[in-house]
Amino acid sequence: MTTPLPILAAFAESDFLTKERLSQLTNFFGDLESAWNSNSIEDLMMAGIPERSAQLFWEKKAKIHPDKSLENVQKCGAQLLFWENDDYPELLRRIASPPLFLYIRGSV
Repeated sequence: MTTPLPILAAFAESDFLTKERLSQLTNFFGDLESAWNSNSIEDLMMAGIPERSAQLFWEKKAKIHPDKSLENVQKCGAQLLFWENDDYPELLRRIASPPLFLYIRGSV
């Protein structure tokens, strides 16, 4: 299932997602959209997110609106590229800690 761009933009804005957390969330919730729409900090903790990290994310999440996040990216003339996208640069994907999100203008 492909994650909607507004949800990806919201996660990018939250600065929360790492490869490990991506794996934890998708394993528990099934996809990132369901993780974003989770109902409680406890859900995040059941997914394996430490309590303090879950709390910080929950506080940031309350101030982030996915559609607005995507709109802000587009206003800058940029596009958001997610780690799982086919267009993500292969060499960058191979480094030890690749960024999960890239903001790009023009072509990759």
